[in-house]
Amino acid sequence: MAGTKPNPGGACSGTEPTAGGCNPSGYGPGPQLPGNQPLGPGELSCSIATRIQSAIDRAQRLGAHRLGLRPYRVRLVWQERTTADYDWREVTSLELYPVEVLGLDNLDLELDPDGLTPAGRVRLRKVSPSQVDEETLRGNLRGIQWSQDTSEREFFYEIQQHARCPGDAEPRRYRLVLAAAPHYDAENFQWRISLRDQRQARGQGGADLSVPQEIDAPRILT
Repeated sequence: MAGTKPNPGGACSGTEPTAGGCNPSGYGPGPQLPGNQPLGPGELSCSIATRIQSAIDRAQRLGAHRLGLRPYRVRLVWQERTTADYDWREVTSLELYPVEVLGLDNLDLELDPDGLTPAGRVRLRKVSPSQVDEETLRGNLRGIQWSQDTSEREFFYEIQQHARCPGDAEPRRYRLVLAAAPHYDAENFQWRISLRDQRQARGQGGADLSVPQEIDAPRILT
């Protein structure tokens, strides 16, 4: 119709209010209703979900963990090479609590030159936002991007089953790294994390098997 302006922002009639996000002028969205306006920083800071997080963490510790229904422990490990013998030294570690490990049975064991290597994704759930933030989950330590642009430092996740009873053999340790960005699932009070195998063996005692061990390659004194 002659004289009608285009309306790329949506169909509006001349009698519709302009406060519902529909602009009769046809040049973009109109003013937003109160329910559609973004929350300000002050409204999001220390929300109800944040304030009750510690109670949820305690409930999970007293429930699934104390009953032995979550049989895996997960540690974040930062290590670096020593200057003396060029061996790996653990700088610090942090055990996630609470945590739920999913998908170890989905790992395929693939044969490569190093032997059978797990391939696939492992998922972590129930990781508390009160314990760790995204930078920590990415391996940053005290503001340092720990393993970026260097081969002298590394960061990884270590998953190990708890021994079921005293005297049981120590369970195998799995060494993994992030496979995707951590996702903060606020509705379920948790971080959701996806991991993949780092392809570096970890001994049952925690020894780094990616470098020769002294027991396997004894030094010859001259």
